[in-house]
Amino acid sequence: MRLPVSTAFSPGRAVSHGFAALKRQPVGLLVGAFLLGVTNGGGGGGGGGNSSSNFGGGSMSEEEMMALAAIVLVVAGIGCCLGFAFWLFRSWLQPGYFRLHRELFVQGTASMGPLFSGGDAFKRMALWKLLKGMIMTTTVVMTALPGGAITAAALAVEREQLAFIGMGVMAVLIFPVTLYVGLGLSLGDHAVALDDAGPMDAMRTSWGLASGSRFALLFYYIATGFFSMLGILACCVGVFATTAIVDAGTTEAYLLATRDDWEEALKLTDELGGAY
Repeated sequence: MRLPVSTAFSPGRAVSHGFAALKRQPVGLLVGAFLLGVTNGGGGGGGGGNSSSNFGGGSMSEEEMMALAAIVLVVAGIGCCLGFAFWLFRSWLQPGYFRLHRELFVQGTASMGPLFSGGDAFKRMALWKLLKGMIMTTTVVMTALPGGAITAAALAVEREQLAFIGMGVMAVLIFPVTLYVGLGLSLGDHAVALDDAGPMDAMRTSWGLASGSRFALLFYYIATGFFSMLGILACCVGVFATTAIVDAGTTEAYLLATRDDWEEALKLTDELGGAY
């Protein structure tokens, strides 16, 4: 009998069992966590500084405006190319990374080989990530429409207070809805890598696991997220170790929630013991 999601996704067990997995195969887990971490994209930035809207202290000439626009386009193009390359690379590496976790928990030991074994799942993972991105983008756009319409109308008639209300409506709607949808899709990567699921099957599997268990998953992700960030205290390098621990623990939790024979199959889990 498989474990309920609320029981399977225990932050304490994920950390302790993930640490045990890291001790048994430190190189593979650290290499995987590092490569996925540095290709995670994201970034940004901001900044700033000047409140003036001029260039070099004076008003910008047409040539300067064109040069600035060209620089912005080049930087944006490089960013898009890197993002595309990272998406492809992660789609290839992530299945093998999760399979390495599975072998550690099923066999109790593992070589580096499974880490680079995700070629067969590359297409399915890439399509799943694309589908997930489209769903999340559509969710944000659709939930922003009511508040965005209020804000646009208020700005058109120069009603600043009403515009603030519109922005508040956007924030109130976007955050809970995207959180709800995001939690529902959060386990799709594991379904693709470990269950050979296609994009639509991964969505159904993930959504089914999250149904009725979103608060448990939210608590799990918050707790393990804090633990992952503790690695920053070790000159930032330690974040790859804490991330590897949490990643392995999350894979085990997924296996516990989806396998009827987890008691017999997960040898490392059985050796470590613990209340389930």
